[in-house]
Amino acid sequence: MSSLEGAYSVVVVTGENELIAFRDPCGFRPLCYGKGSGFEVFSSESVALDAVGVDLVGDVKPGEMIVVDASDGRPLTTWGTAQLDWQPERLGLGSGSR
Repeated sequence: MSSLEGAYSVVVVTGENELIAFRDPCGFRPLCYGKGSGFEVFSSESVALDAVGVDLVGDVKPGEMIVVDASDGRPLTTWGTAQLDWQPERLGLGSGSR
């Protein structure tokens, strides 16, 4: 994420049954996540999780990326800024992609 600038919270659904959520390294934009019965939810406000009856797990930390694999029920996988190997190609953001 070091090549991205600005304030952002992003949630992406991939074609590989993954849900990827990440937040800017400074943590300017909020992003929290919750867990329901067999599913995960991301939101900019925890009150939205309450509205749909989902338990708050916590905040996505500044610079953190969380990957949820829906195809095999794997638990959440997280990367902090120190461990993150940012691969924009994985999200279709590499050079030459549209």
